[in-house]
Amino acid sequence: DTSAVQMPFPEGKKVKMFHVIAPVAEADVLIDLCKLKSHSLTKMSAAVKNLFGVIPGIEKFEMHATFPDYGDFVAMLCDLCEMLCRKKTVIAITDAVVGMEGNGPTAGTPRKIGALLTSPSPFASDLACEKILGFEGTVPLVREAVSRGLCPADAHALDIRGAAIDTVAVPN
Repeated sequence: DTSAVQMPFPEGKKVKMFHVIAPVAEADVLIDLCKLKSHSLTKMSAAVKNLFGVIPGIEKFEMHATFPDYGDFVAMLCDLCEMLCRKKTVIAITDAVVGMEGNGPTAGTPRKIGALLTSPSPFASDLACEKILGFEGTVPLVREAVSRGLCPADAHALDIRGAAIDTVAVPN
């Protein structure tokens, strides 16, 4: 089913209503499976940005046109993710076994990282990814999430199970 369903989010800072594909609107649990990449527009593409995929096809272009300002676009992405996390169980799985660096999301080159992240919070997952890529404190989407209290300001405050972030962080 590719029909869209309206999902209200009056708490949104930029967007108060989203159209999402019906299967997502009807689901109780969302598995947010993404690949870790650098990104020419958002600096990094991971779990939060991946949820933009729940917006029906052509409406993605409309969202880019509606929010041409980079900060507004990032705020919209945070609203979308926050809405989904408040209404559903979201499990973020970020494949960083081999990521992508360079001019992403499509024109980059593979980069071995050797990590697989899972989290009940796409925001926390992205905070960890920001640290892994050496982008700490510079990814606007993560900074927006921190400013809203959706994740801690420092990746070391996360409850990490398995390998420590510093052991999988890329050196450059």
